[in-house]
Amino acid sequence: MLLILLLAGCTFFGGKQQVPDVNVHIGREGLTIRFLKDTPPKSVYEDTNFPLLVEIQNKGAADIEAGWLIIGYEQANVEISGETVQPFRLLGRTSADQIGGQEIIDLVGHAKKLSSQMQRVDSTLSVTACYAYTTDATTDVCIETDIYGLAKYQKSCKVETKAMSGGQGAPVGVTKVEPKMIPHENRDKVIPEFTIEIQNLGSGQSLVPEMIDTACSSRSIKHEAFNIVRVEAKLYEYDLDCRPKIGDVITENIPQGIANAGYVKLKEKKGTVICSLPSGISKARGTYLSPLRVHLDYGYMDTIAKQMEIKRPAS
Repeated sequence: MLLILLLAGCTFFGGKQQVPDVNVHIGREGLTIRFLKDTPPKSVYEDTNFPLLVEIQNKGAADIEAGWLIIGYEQANVEISGETVQPFRLLGRTSADQIGGQEIIDLVGHAKKLSSQMQRVDSTLSVTACYAYTTDATTDVCIETDIYGLAKYQKSCKVETKAMSGGQGAPVGVTKVEPKMIPHENRDKVIPEFTIEIQNLGSGQSLVPEMIDTACSSRSIKHEAFNIVRVEAKLYEYDLDCRPKIGDVITENIPQGIANAGYVKLKEKKGTVICSLPSGISKARGTYLSPLRVHLDYGYMDTIAKQMEIKRPAS
């Protein structure tokens, strides 16, 4: 009994606590933005100051290395003291830190004096977050080299569509993978091909990753640069070739640094990309399960807004 008590005491006081193994690659959130309570207030008198506090939190699995926060306001009614475009970096969630990085932006606003003809006016303040983000999704897929079903051996798996609900700890996620085996020009091989469905699971908009700096700096970009995601895929040790390519979805002259990457244009928040292994897989490998890893790169832009009443004091 004494030995048990001593061991228990060592575990409690001196031993390392077991950190629960939490899968952070689940969920549909990336960065969240919110106004802190009563900032700005619902109502404020003319020619007075008011607080403006905004909390940002990275609830996703990826770190934000390049992000910008942009405060929008109606200059005819309001002035803001401090930087209205602020860069930020926030760590993502991990098993050890299940909350994710947080930051509070503290600014002071000033309600301008109303014109003599006005007793009150409603004015809108907005906060836009623009940042680079990534998504990583993994699922096991069946590689079937006997595409005509002629083999007599017992097969370990079956080629079938994989639904992936719940997100991967990011606002853009992989929702479905549809595998297909295609004949190779070499009869001893087959070509694995995967139709990968991508969906915007959040409330904001994705944008082509090569134009994040331009979009987030408030410079104008073409509408076609929005709702685009770059996709890379890997079948175990093989890099897959994905299509369509950047030139097929956007006319903007953007250099493509990743030759195998595909680009998906999201329409009504959904789109598909096709990734395959043109070099093929030998039929001698039989039928087996293999991990398919999908990596998404994109910019993401989300906005919240709040209306504030500016009124004249009662005379």
